[in-house]
Order: sequence, then C-alpha cells, then structure tokens
Amino acid sequence: MDPVQLATAAVAVLAPFLSSLAQKAGSVVVDRLAEDAGAGAEKAVDALYEAVRQKFASDGDKDAEHSLEGLAAKPDSKARQAAVAEVLEEKAKADPAFAEHLAELVRSVEQDPQASQFLTQVSGNASVRNIANIGRAGDVTFR
Repeated sequence: MDPVQLATAAVAVLAPFLSSLAQKAGSVVVDRLAEDAGAGAEKAVDALYEAVRQKFASDGDKDAEHSLEGLAAKPDSKARQAAVAEVLEEKAKADPAFAEHLAELVRSVEQDPQASQFLTQVSGNASVRNIANIGRAGDVTFR
C-alpha cells in the first residue's frame, strides 16, 4: 500500500470507530478507547488508534496530536479526517517501519469479520448508494 492509500485506509477505519464511541460515551471518547481495548472488533481498531497516537507522541509532533484529538472529538468531520490522513501520509513516507506496522494493523482490521461489520454500520443523516459486505449488497438511503 502506498502512503496515500495507507493513510486514507487508516482514517477510514478510525473515523467510524471514533464516531461509534462518541455516540456511546458522549465526550469521553479517549477514556472509552482504553476501556474497550479488549472488546472484539474494537480491539483491532484500538491497536491502530494507539499506534497512531503513540507515533505522533513519540515524534513530539504536537500538531499531529492535536489533529488526532480533533478527529476523536468530531470523527464525522471530513476536514479533520483529511488532516489526520495528511499527517499519516507524511509519517508513513518518512518512516518505512511505521508504514509497515500501520499497514499490518489496517490489514488485521480488514480481515476481522466483526470489524468489517462494524465499519459498514451506517448511522445519522447518511445517504449511501451501495453497500457490499460479506456476501451482501444493496442500496441504503436515510432521510
């Protein structure tokens, strides 16, 4: 996976996870991440979140940390998703070992059937043309 695809895939995994946690826990998203570390599909996604958080912290990159906190606070924001994806792309280009670790984590989430189901849940004011998941396909629209 190239750094652009990798960053996009990582954010695509994290955003719905964070959104789900925000709905469950209100404003206590980060605390909820730690509590849910052992829970099924969330375990794989939590490992991805922690790897990203730790990379940003170990690099001493306060802007990156703020972008991740911003995404955790408002995970449905396309601008915040793009900001984290941009930082992840830069980090993946600069650190091939991190890029490989990130790719492994994204693959582990993609291969987890529970995570796959989790990631295709649609909520809120959503409009989805096609959803395909584990042998299922169809059109969905919420108004």
